[in-house]
Amino acid sequence: MMRNGRIVFMLFAVAMIATAPSPRADWVSDGIAVCTMPNAQDTPAIASDDAGGAIIVWRDLRAGVNTDIYAQRVDDDGAVLWLADGMPVCTANNTQSFPLIVPDGSGGAIVAWQDFRSNNVLDIYAQRLNSSGYIQWTAQGVAVCTGKTSLALGSIIPDGSGGAIIAWSDRRNATNDIFAQRIDAAGAVQWTANGVAVCAAAGSQVLPALASDEAGGAIVSWQDNRGGVNDIYAQRVDAAGAAQWTADGIVICNAAQQQTGAQVIPDGGGGAIIAWNDRRNTVDYDVYAQRIASSGAPLWTANGVIVSATMYNQTSCRLVQGGAGEAIVAWIDLRTGNVEDVYAQKLNSSGTAQWTANGVAVCAAANRQLNVQLVQSVSQGAVAVWEDERSGAAAWDVYAQGIDANGSMAWTANGVAVCQAAANQTTPQLAPDGVGGAVIAWKEDRNGNSDIYSQRVDAAGHTVVATLLQSYSAAASGTEIKIEWTLSGAAANIEFYVLRAREEPDAFVEIAAGAFPEAPGISLAGNGTAFSFTDGTCEPGATYRYRVDAREGGTRRTLFETSPVAIPAAPIALYQNQPNPFNPSTTIRYFTSGECDVSLEVYDIAGSLVRRLESGRAAGGMRAVEWNGLDDRGNRSSAGVYFYRLRAGKDALSRKMILVR
Repeated sequence: MMRNGRIVFMLFAVAMIATAPSPRADWVSDGIAVCTMPNAQDTPAIASDDAGGAIIVWRDLRAGVNTDIYAQRVDDDGAVLWLADGMPVCTANNTQSFPLIVPDGSGGAIVAWQDFRSNNVLDIYAQRLNSSGYIQWTAQGVAVCTGKTSLALGSIIPDGSGGAIIAWSDRRNATNDIFAQRIDAAGAVQWTANGVAVCAAAGSQVLPALASDEAGGAIVSWQDNRGGVNDIYAQRVDAAGAAQWTADGIVICNAAQQQTGAQVIPDGGGGAIIAWNDRRNTVDYDVYAQRIASSGAPLWTANGVIVSATMYNQTSCRLVQGGAGEAIVAWIDLRTGNVEDVYAQKLNSSGTAQWTANGVAVCAAANRQLNVQLVQSVSQGAVAVWEDERSGAAAWDVYAQGIDANGSMAWTANGVAVCQAAANQTTPQLAPDGVGGAVIAWKEDRNGNSDIYSQRVDAAGHTVVATLLQSYSAAASGTEIKIEWTLSGAAANIEFYVLRAREEPDAFVEIAAGAFPEAPGISLAGNGTAFSFTDGTCEPGATYRYRVDAREGGTRRTLFETSPVAIPAAPIALYQNQPNPFNPSTTIRYFTSGECDVSLEVYDIAGSLVRRLESGRAAGGMRAVEWNGLDDRGNRSSAGVYFYRLRAGKDALSRKMILVR
């Protein structure tokens, strides 16, 4: 098998040219276009498809009047799997907005959104999409909560059985309270119509966050001002929607001044870990956290342990599970007093900080970093993504960083660039790819209005960029056809497959079966990202088409298919011997357009006849003759230059070959 470096060139001919696959949108630098319809697409949300890819949902103004909800699935190679520019999730009357999404456990997803179809108040609706993007529940969605005032969708989590649990706040009781609803895999609501009351205490309760209780229910945490200032409370509701702790929730933190923005994750033991923004110490915010048991009992210091309590503001915290009972927390940090950076900390099961006091710098690049998001990665680490202004004031890009279990940055210092395209990239969201990396989606305006783009970053911190075709050409030269192509990049172990067919119906010819250079008349070469294929077995007067496939990482796909290429008609053709130079034998191929008298002879450099290989009447078409390096008397010919001459009727051709010893 011929190898060029580690590039393996494999060639196969088939009885017909296979139909090229549908267009793909493989990963490219600065991300693939998920939706670029007219007008605005924004507020993306993303969930894993449990196969290395992701399902992305967004608010869409393509209709030009009101926003709808659309979704798209991309696989781990960056192929867009559903309808171009997305499948409609809800296109009901008036406005649909603020979509949230979770996996359904079967390769699809459940989406919830705020819905203004009833004209007077916002409602909440939900829909399930299967792995092919088709809706599974009532067209335009199942009603989760309708007819309530000042409704604000808060959070959604899978229920572990193909359904979901959704939490929100509304003012049906004159002040903001917290409600929740469970919807099963078939789209049937399981709890009290319009939701069970998680908290209906005095004052205002807002911004509910959900975590699974790992028994079909949920632990809900929220921001609560029943005491006159914002505190953090929580409640557990079981699979039937019944509250398990003190009515209206237990206190997580009621320290002095304000606590806001609660985030919650399961602790792996039926309880939860909650983190929040906290102003107890100064006029600035810090980050605190608390772990609670499945019974609601606090497991760490009363009112929470310090995650970061350094100078100026630490806000917008996000957290994911570490090891058992552990959490990794990331936040936006203004400790320098000038611009925001991204920091992180790990808490063990006892609430003790495991990394540098007040956190390790995830990104401290120039200018501002905002809107950090976090997912768990393999080896009890995390992947963070954020908006990044380092390229210049008010020019936002998307960056990401891997954080290992020891608090070391696994990728390039200050993060790898996910997208640095012109204009702004904002509101990044991410989902784990299952192998230590993440699929990221964001809103951007490189095309003049906001669109949705996506990119995958692998476990090594490399943005995944597929080998893409840049250009190709195919042309005849005499009896040879040469195809040339260039790629955007080439993996070390890329393999090529070249397929050929006669243009005439049912006249396809196998030109090789195996690998180079064993196939006579075939050659293929590569240099970096430029490649060429030469077919020296073409018949005069024939027309051919070619298809070139590439295989990387076990996936084979078509790079291109040529237009028909014609070989000029000729009475005879003599092809270069293969191999050349040779030892001990070589194959000589020739073509005649019809039956005629033929002679094929070998001469030495002095012009003396060495061997007569063919002589007599021959049918037309392609023929192959072997010369074993012996003369007419059976003696071995010495090394050197030889000529072979074809006479067919009144025509004659000759070529040179080299015998080595």
